[in-house]
Amino acid sequence: MSATDSGKGDAMDALLLALLRQDARRSFEEMAQIAGISRETVRKRIARMRQVGIIRRFTVETGAEIAEDASLMRVQFLLRLKEPCCSRMAAFVADWPELLGAWTLSGENDFALIVEVAGPAELARLHDRLQRHPLVAGITTLHLMKTWHERF
Repeated sequence: MSATDSGKGDAMDALLLALLRQDARRSFEEMAQIAGISRETVRKRIARMRQVGIIRRFTVETGAEIAEDASLMRVQFLLRLKEPCCSRMAAFVADWPELLGAWTLSGENDFALIVEVAGPAELARLHDRLQRHPLVAGITTLHLMKTWHERF
């Protein structure tokens, strides 16, 4: 019997749960695209996770078996802008479900944002989206590895 059959899930289930934690309103189509699987596979996996009790409510409560494997990556992007227009960058990222916070900076970088992503593919997608923005001159990406204190 596989982990999926026993109700404990697998890495793909963990990825889908992480995506739902970021935005429980995500469509099956969007999750399928990010995960690299079919929409029908996403639908079946989520239905199974609901049936076996891994997903208890659609606010996404998880059992301990999956929660340990479903950690999200927190990443800070430091942006250097071509012109001082942080309000345009703030508007650009405001509706990102992955966004935890955004700040105007003084010094070498002009703008910072912290996002929480489900994995490297999601991180690359956001990085590319930022890189294509006409105001962005450069990006420094910092993976936040261990949280010591958090108050937000």
